[in-house]
Amino acid sequence: MTNAWDAVGAAIDAEDFPAVATLMIGYDDAQRREVARELPGYLPIARRLHARLTSNQDTPGDFAGLEN
Repeated sequence: MTNAWDAVGAAIDAEDFPAVATLMIGYDDAQRREVARELPGYLPIARRLHARLTSNQDTPGDFAGLEN
């Protein structure tokens, strides 16, 4: 079974924001805390992805090198 952050992160990556909301509504306090703990570390990656996609340098789904 995946952890709460894995599921939310996958939904964010897929730009499935209704799924993010549905997941969060169904989570208990511990699962919501897990997502809250992991989300700040994901924001720089999401910002770099957004910058790359809006600059038309890459195509959607090209995540290579974003974790560095």
